[in-house]
Amino acid sequence: MSEQQTSLDFEALPAGLSPKELQVALVLRNNHDKNHPVSRMKLRVLTSLPDRDVRRIIANLVNEHHLPIGSTTRPKHSGYFWITTRDELEVEAKKLASYIIDIAKRKRALEKIALDQFGSADLFADLETET
Repeated sequence: MSEQQTSLDFEALPAGLSPKELQVALVLRNNHDKNHPVSRMKLRVLTSLPDRDVRRIIANLVNEHHLPIGSTTRPKHSGYFWITTRDELEVEAKKLASYIIDIAKRKRALEKIALDQFGSADLFADLETET
């Protein structure tokens, strides 16, 4: 991709998607952009999948298959969409960075509570992290 190109080329879906992953990916890719996201409830109806499966599949499509799926929480327009431009990708990355900072603040607050109340702040010592 050249420096000047701003559109992402994700017309072809990767091999190895499960039937359910393919179903969700096709709904998003073919019908929904940033201005017309599909709500989780509508995805559930369109795919006949339970909410937990929809969330897991979307996470898998992004994390394991590297598909450009974004989300928005705008009133009356919340849901998932197919990222099609570099600008949309950058907005999604900045939003995730903000979430990471908020989660880190919560983690520190819980550790402080544990230290103040129980004398130990090692709440997360047993958790393994992936990089």
